[in-house]
Amino acid sequence: MRRSGYDLGDSLMFLAVFSFTSAVGGIVLGLWADRFGPRRTVTLSYLAGALGIAALAFKGPLGFNYAAVAVAGFGTVSASLVLTAYLANYLKPIVRAAGVGWALSFSRLGAMCGPLIGGYIASLAVGSEWNFYIFAAVAGIAALATALIPPKPSA
Repeated sequence: MRRSGYDLGDSLMFLAVFSFTSAVGGIVLGLWADRFGPRRTVTLSYLAGALGIAALAFKGPLGFNYAAVAVAGFGTVSASLVLTAYLANYLKPIVRAAGVGWALSFSRLGAMCGPLIGGYIASLAVGSEWNFYIFAAVAGIAALATALIPPKPSA
């Protein structure tokens, strides 16, 4: 965000908004998942997160960018929290621990690789908006992958 022209205070506030909406989003999305179904909720949340991230590529008014950061946090980190619970309920007991472990491992792998990828993109001779495009695409892929989870067969 600093490279996009925001001062340090605003850049730190973006992080605070992202973290806060991620935490609150976990609670809200959990309620929505109970009401509308977890797969649909997580898929739509990842899509919203992708849109929020993509919107950050455009330097708009500060309030707009705070809203985009809030949507990005709500729609990505929160969706991952609900996805973990969904998978724990979706998978059969014999593979549940391994399946949830795999999902959490991919999440951690993304958390480790994200800053490396972001740093690499920042080192290239491209605009900083490409960081947002790349990460929005990743959130879009997460939405697609979640949408492709087959419905749970009836017992």
